[in-house]
Amino acid sequence: ELARCQRALEDVVLKRLQRRHRGTRRIYLDFDPSHDRAHGEQQGVLFNGFYDGYGYLPMFGFLTVDGDPEQYLLLARLRPGTRKAFHSVIRALRRIIGKARQAFPQAQIIVRLDSEFTVPVLLDALESEGVKYVAGFKNNTKLKKLAAWHVGRARGMARRSGHAARRFKEFSYQARTWSRARRVILKAEVLTHPTRGLKDNPRWVITNLRHKPEKAYAIYCQRGESENRIKELKLDLQSDRTSCHWFLANQLRLLMAASAYVLMQDLRWQLRRTRLKRARIGRIRLLLLKVAARVKESVRRIVLHLPRTLPERATWIHLARRLGAEPG
Repeated sequence: ELARCQRALEDVVLKRLQRRHRGTRRIYLDFDPSHDRAHGEQQGVLFNGFYDGYGYLPMFGFLTVDGDPEQYLLLARLRPGTRKAFHSVIRALRRIIGKARQAFPQAQIIVRLDSEFTVPVLLDALESEGVKYVAGFKNNTKLKKLAAWHVGRARGMARRSGHAARRFKEFSYQARTWSRARRVILKAEVLTHPTRGLKDNPRWVITNLRHKPEKAYAIYCQRGESENRIKELKLDLQSDRTSCHWFLANQLRLLMAASAYVLMQDLRWQLRRTRLKRARIGRIRLLLLKVAARVKESVRRIVLHLPRTLPERATWIHLARRLGAEPG
């Protein structure tokens, strides 16, 4: 039943976006894990050394339509606290990619992932699906040697200008466990600080995009916005309140928070022509939902009498009419 609820959530989001963005040419899929601290003996709660605490490691998936600033939540899956980032992602990726192709048959699909996902089996799965991808890639001894000369050039530029400097370069690279060579992009960056001197900051991404290195890296950086969506889920809708003992009960709690977030994202879409178009979910709740009103019911209608001092009265009325309410 929980699996069917998750798939129904995906269908609702994709159907809504299909109706709003007909003919779109590009969509992005972002997957990111998070850590929910737990303070009891819930099923699946384990110690995670990276986060230095006990908890769950839920996985979230978001879909972005080119030209729309919102990242729409469509996957929320609870996992035990020591799961690897890529665990159980391949099956979800295949399912969501298939649905996205049906909803947007003419759109190019680009998957953006963190470096924890770049394992051979996942890269092979993405390529077998025929989608484009760009993912972070961890540094290693061989890549450090490839980057050394370019980082040195960036260091010289930073020393001369007194400002941060960066250079982009691409290589064909094949790890020992890979089935073939793949394109990796280096951002050789050197940061400056008034009192700390220069700091090398080389970064790598792996991709099958054909864009120039600077453009491909910029596309990868945009995935960081999904962390703000996860922060909204936690802070404004308490998605991390997984305090039931049973694992499946906590998965249900997570799905309820995800469903609430989907509804709130729809409200934010309806507010796109107001000054609250990019407001956080918590602010929308505070200004438009936590409102005192006098409710008067009759046979034919329900009338809401709002206070005259309501701060966002005009916005509230605008939203109500967008959702089908009739003026009194």
